[in-house]
Amino acid sequence: MLALTPAQAAGISPNEALLDYGNLPAASQFKATLVGRAAADVALLDPRVPIIVLGARLNPDCSAPAVLTDRLATARVLAAVHPANPVIVTGGHTQAGCPSEATHMRDALAATGVAPGRISVKEGSFSTVGNALETAHYAAPAGNGPRVGVIVTSPSHVPRAVDTYAATDSAALWLAVASQVD
Repeated sequence: MLALTPAQAAGISPNEALLDYGNLPAASQFKATLVGRAAADVALLDPRVPIIVLGARLNPDCSAPAVLTDRLATARVLAAVHPANPVIVTGGHTQAGCPSEATHMRDALAATGVAPGRISVKEGSFSTVGNALETAHYAAPAGNGPRVGVIVTSPSHVPRAVDTYAATDSAALWLAVASQVD
């Protein structure tokens, strides 16, 4: 009898786990290529390395815009493939009358099977800089290597996110996994 992989157990097809990063702008290719995704997957073999999911402003009706829904889908795949790693969701109250981006993200991930106990909510930020200031210290050693953090964001945002996190904590290695939607 064959054992199920974590992704299969979570109901994720093999094709869904193999995300297509070929549609990235040329400027971000060096930061979010398949090699970058492979590096993130290797780093996430250490259960101390966090998956940091960057938020996006909710719609006026408090629903998630397509860009955020897609980031969450990407985070769900990473969380399923790496079930021991902490997941950190970021984003403040950016839409009047709505929950924070981070709270919405936690609830959405939990609704798709990510254990709520492994999700940390960081809702004090309103920008990429704020996200980095609030979460960069969560980078953790990957095996015997440097401290590492894996950032999930949209393709066009990868260069800015990685640069911002590196400026906040230059001693850590910041790897990005891009979603599909900008």
